[in-house]
Amino acid sequence: NVIAVVALFIHWSSMKPIIRKVIGYYILGFLIAVTCLTIQLILMRDLPTVDAAIQKEFLCNFIEYWGRHRMPLYESWVSNGPIQNRLGHIYCAFSLVVLIILRRQCKPNILAQYVISVIFLNGLLGALLGISTHLSPDQYPMFLSMLMPGRYINLNNALLVPLLLCSLFLRYNRMGDVTSYKLYATFLILSVFARHYEVMLFAYTGLICCLVMLSRNNQARGAVPSGGPNGSISFEKMIGIFLCCFIFINLFSVRFESRFRDKTNSLWDKSSEAFYTSIAARPGMLLVTSDFPRMQLKTRRPVLADMSAANFLTYATESALVFSHVLSRAYGVDLAVPPPENLLHQDIISDIYRDEWEGRTLEEWRLLGEEFDLKDVVTKPGWQLNLPSVFRSDEGILYTIPPRSGVKNQ
Repeated sequence: NVIAVVALFIHWSSMKPIIRKVIGYYILGFLIAVTCLTIQLILMRDLPTVDAAIQKEFLCNFIEYWGRHRMPLYESWVSNGPIQNRLGHIYCAFSLVVLIILRRQCKPNILAQYVISVIFLNGLLGALLGISTHLSPDQYPMFLSMLMPGRYINLNNALLVPLLLCSLFLRYNRMGDVTSYKLYATFLILSVFARHYEVMLFAYTGLICCLVMLSRNNQARGAVPSGGPNGSISFEKMIGIFLCCFIFINLFSVRFESRFRDKTNSLWDKSSEAFYTSIAARPGMLLVTSDFPRMQLKTRRPVLADMSAANFLTYATESALVFSHVLSRAYGVDLAVPPPENLLHQDIISDIYRDEWEGRTLEEWRLLGEEFDLKDVVTKPGWQLNLPSVFRSDEGILYTIPPRSGVKNQ
């Protein structure tokens, strides 16, 4: 909203007629957002009051040692970080250049100018906020930690290919505006919702096919010469080369291999997966490792803590004391003590507390179960806890915490 309003002031004089038409929809959307926020604040009203200094302390420890999404944004350039991080920065910078080109191409279209300004400001703000992530967390206000600066540049990265395609369409003046808009909107939607690499690859493969088709058709009509000045490579060929390189880079990523290429013959359904149905069939509180996101949704059983989403702490710092107690007792983790260097900024992954869990005696598990009313424990395959197992599969292991003799397990 802030970025959209700033862009609105930039184009205030030309946008006035459009504002009059859409102001009602904007106000409605704003009220819906305020209502959702109010509901969340009401739900949080019973959280225990925690001193602001204590909240800040826990938050700083989490950001400095644990949080994956709030690690220094440009650290990968000076360390052996993932190449995808460095590429993301390059794509964001490239998108800003493309937006400047598009702004010149779309001068007659007021609404297009406004949208371009919004995307440009978003990428620029994300790049600038990235600098703040290299400061110590106690050097900036707590609310800034909620923004996750790295997520801002994600929008520009997702929109880069549609922006390139849009710029290419504008070069082919003989294409109808409606056709250009439909194609652009289709790929825009694909890119926004393409969270995983495999979906992105399908979208970009389709873009290249359209690119080749458009290039051949328009060159045949004489709309655009095949090369640039003095025989240099043409704009459309440069875009094609960029897209091919993008696909080649991501084709061998671990995420693509694990989520798509290695599972082409399986369709996963939690309602028919024996591992999850066996958990769902039992009652009581679960203690789950960080490897099972949305376990409550998949099994309809309560969990002591959703460790796959531990970064909720940055949005609900009032829960710091309770969450810290759960971490200490159930997971053997102290937020103030950094993990091994190779596990910094990877969230609270299960490798950190595996030895703690496997070293617990049956009596210690029983005491923990009584303290938190735990009934079952879920781990990855290969873990060996001093508990009786109920179900084992390639997905994980379900253990139960047996009650003491003479104590009935509710």
